[in-house]
Amino acid sequence: MKKFKFTFLVLAVASLFIVSRFYIWKYWPTNYSDVRTDYERYARMWHYGLKPYTHHQYEYPPLTIPILFLPLKYEHWGVNYYHNYRFLVLVTDIAFFSFFALTVNKLFKKEQGKKLAVLGSYIFFTTLAKDFFYEGLDLMFISSFLMSLLLPVWLDSKKLGSKILIWTFFWMSTAIKFLTLPLMIPLFLINYSHWKKDLAAMMIGFFIIWVIPLYIFRSTLLLPFTLGFDRPMKYSSFPSYIVQVIGSQTETETHSSLPPDFAYYGPVSEKVNQVFGVLFPLSLAIFLGWSGRLIIKNKLYSKSEKLLPMLRFTGIYLFTLFFFAKIFSQPFHIWYMAPLALYPVLAKKKLYLLIWLLASIMIINDMTPWFYLPSGKTLNIPNYLWGYLLKFIPMALVYGYFLRPLKLPPTDKHKSK
Repeated sequence: MKKFKFTFLVLAVASLFIVSRFYIWKYWPTNYSDVRTDYERYARMWHYGLKPYTHHQYEYPPLTIPILFLPLKYEHWGVNYYHNYRFLVLVTDIAFFSFFALTVNKLFKKEQGKKLAVLGSYIFFTTLAKDFFYEGLDLMFISSFLMSLLLPVWLDSKKLGSKILIWTFFWMSTAIKFLTLPLMIPLFLINYSHWKKDLAAMMIGFFIIWVIPLYIFRSTLLLPFTLGFDRPMKYSSFPSYIVQVIGSQTETETHSSLPPDFAYYGPVSEKVNQVFGVLFPLSLAIFLGWSGRLIIKNKLYSKSEKLLPMLRFTGIYLFTLFFFAKIFSQPFHIWYMAPLALYPVLAKKKLYLLIWLLASIMIINDMTPWFYLPSGKTLNIPNYLWGYLLKFIPMALVYGYFLRPLKLPPTDKHKSK
């Protein structure tokens, strides 16, 4: 009977995954895509000899260069750049999901219902994100980072080779997007065993990923930071939402039509930008100080207990970015899908079905064309701003869910004291 249940689970999950990915692959977005608009343009510029960072402005870290260039090299197969790129992401998706599913199976052992809940919710979230899931760098970015969290479930993180592998995946994520850099501190502390070995592993992992880009591009790698700092508030960010609500009453703000930010300009925008210019680094400093202190206070972790707090810290960090950073794009939802599918069940927290429902509302509201409000105003506020609440209210509730205290069961070492 147990073998039958496990076989049924494997077949059910595999079937769901195959149907979901066929749907995502078959029905690609027909309107805007970063792949068509930007990535292919960059790849062709490099093909004709232009060098990123020096010959033209390029906003991404260096590992994205081979990722964006590779699909162009295989156009002679008769498949265009766009579908070659999507195939590259599909391969990444299959590889990550396979490892994620194996890890879930190891964590829950004989609890087949929990395995199905975690994997089913992840497949559901990602299917809702169809129009963005294979259209950017976000899946590759978050998959590489999550590998650094999942690997300690399988490896002895006290061994140097294991530590190097963990840090290699972490540095890989930073070479796709710099945004995981602050998570270096909780990741280091939670896997800490011997300071010389830990520092050596971190530096070796950094060397493996970053030494060639640093040698080739050197100080020009600072350009993405400069471009990021200089960007205005993106129209879909929470600070910009505040500007739009106030601006709808004051009528002082001007809406730019320049992509990708479609920013607002005016006195309210300037003031909100100043306030969040302080709140954003302050929120990151508070997060890093709090998470570091919590990890040091709870020194002893089993393999699953290392994963559990790191999933929590990852969720808190991501939603801190979502609320306090000036940039928020629709593909950012992809970042929390796997952590949110696994964390509530692994932590044995209640209300996880409600949290998954809230996440689904966020994704449907922001990543699908299904939600529509008529033009006009309600209570003198444009209807589209009321619609944004279906993103930000669930987002705040999920943020609060990650912030709730996490009670870890005592390890064997704790019990013996």
